[in-house]
Amino acid sequence: MQIIMKSMRKDGDNWRLLTGSSATTVYLPKVSRSASAEGTTQELKVVAVGKNGQRSDAGTVAFDWGMTVSDTSLPKALAPNVVIGAKSDRFELPRCGW
Repeated sequence: MQIIMKSMRKDGDNWRLLTGSSATTVYLPKVSRSASAEGTTQELKVVAVGKNGQRSDAGTVAFDWGMTVSDTSLPKALAPNVVIGAKSDRFELPRCGW
């Protein structure tokens, strides 16, 4: 019998699906929390769902981010890839391969 593991994150009073997998381990590359989240921990939950729809008891864990949402910021924009005033000693047109 195939079992699907559903992984979820708590967002306020709601659970949001992160991913589902038929494997015994799950990689969660995009775990996030809302801007209104408080504290440093977030509850995560895993539930096994059988082919017949039968669900297991949930396994939960408090994931510790180690910082609050207000401790973080959005990444800065990348600098443009130019050097003002640079001199080039040669110039080549791109080859089109015809």
